[in-house]
Amino acid sequence: DSFKTTLLEIQNATIVLHIIDTSHPYHELQKRTVLKVLKDLNFPESFYSERMIEVHNKVDLLTS
Repeated sequence: DSFKTTLLEIQNATIVLHIIDTSHPYHELQKRTVLKVLKDLNFPESFYSERMIEVHNKVDLLTS
């Protein structure tokens, strides 16, 4: 619930940076969780394409 409340705060932001710790073993699950919560909160589809920017952090820690 606190996670949802935090995400509701960004509803009217002009730009939102979604920082993803790419080195975390479950980063894809974490990303899907954020997107699912935003969808559950009825964020419009345009929010993702027009106002949210994904930033992949710690890419240098990845192994091939």
